[in-house]
This record gives sequence, structure tokens and C-alpha cells, in this order.
Amino acid sequence: MGKNHRHHNTRSKLAKEEYKQRKKVEAHAALQKNLIGLNDTTNTTETSIRWQRVKYEELNLYPNIPLDNDENPTRKPTPAEVLAACKTVNKNFFLLNSGRCVIEDPDNPNEIICIIEFTSWDDLTNKDKEELNFLSTFLHDSQAFIRPVASSNRSWGGKMWVIGWQKSQDFMQIVGRYIKAFLPDDMEKYDTHFSKSS
Repeated sequence: MGKNHRHHNTRSKLAKEEYKQRKKVEAHAALQKNLIGLNDTTNTTETSIRWQRVKYEELNLYPNIPLDNDENPTRKPTPAEVLAACKTVNKNFFLLNSGRCVIEDPDNPNEIICIIEFTSWDDLTNKDKEELNFLSTFLHDSQAFIRPVASSNRSWGGKMWVIGWQKSQDFMQIVGRYIKAFLPDDMEKYDTHFSKSS
């Protein structure tokens, strides 16, 4: 009697696992059809996707650096602290660097956070290359109108030199306060350049 009972439990567990896997596949297929879209080549949902589930967990990379009243670090990290932070990141995170990756929303099974698709240069079409060339040229030419914004008071330092998005950005604002002062004669160049972004 005990042997049959164990056998029944094993079969029941396997059936539940198979059911969960089947439902997961069906959910992924629905997301792909309704949100991600069909494969450009085969016009079907048959494409290789790396599905990734994420959840938010607070991670303080510099726990020994005190914060001031505004929650800003009071000092820059030491080289040893930076090394320890890098080890923490390398241990707890992995790099997405190939294929088509879909990040699912852990709070809503019917939504995705983002789609990341990696394409090698050799696989790009001429149109893709033209679009990349346009974007990189636009960003490079934007430097004439952008004031670099240093972030020396932040623990990681850094500098923003092109187009930024800040929390206080207004609707339809492209570069906000990062625009550098220039003479009225340059206004036409500015208008011509940034009209390309629309």
C-alpha cells in the first residue's frame, strides 16, 4: 500500500510540473504574439527567445559609506570598496550579450519590461546600418550645443556630454538645461540640427 501511495505522489508531482511548464509555454507564446510580434523572417512566433524573470531586491554596493541628510554619499569609495562592489556585481548578476532577450514583469504576467535584441554587424541590413550611422552622427554633432555636466559630488563621478533625461524633464523637452549658451547666429544651426530628431 505504501509503495503505491509513493508512486501516486510522484506521478501527481510530475503531472503538476508538466502542467506548470505547459502553462508557461502558452503564456510566453501569448506574450510573443500580442506584445513582442512575429519573427520577421518566418512570420511566426517560432524564434529563439531567452526569457528572463527579474525581481527587485535592494543592493547597497557601498554599505560602509555613510549618507548625509539628503541620502547622498559623504565620500567616494576607496579602490578596495570599488573592487568589492565589482565582485558583488559579478557574483550576483549575469550579462545579456546575445540573441533575443525578453525581461518579464514579475508583478504582471501579461506585461514585459523590455525586449533586448543583439544583432551582429554582419547581419545588419543596409537600412539598419544607415539608421545607426544617422544616430551616431546626430549624437556626435549634438556636442556643439551641449554643455558637459560633471557629477563630481556623486560617489561614482561621471560626465554627461550629450542628451540626457532628468526626472524633472518637461514634456517634449529634448535636452533641457544641458544646452550650452550660444550666439543668436548659431540658432539656425541648432534648429536645423535638432529638427532631425523628430
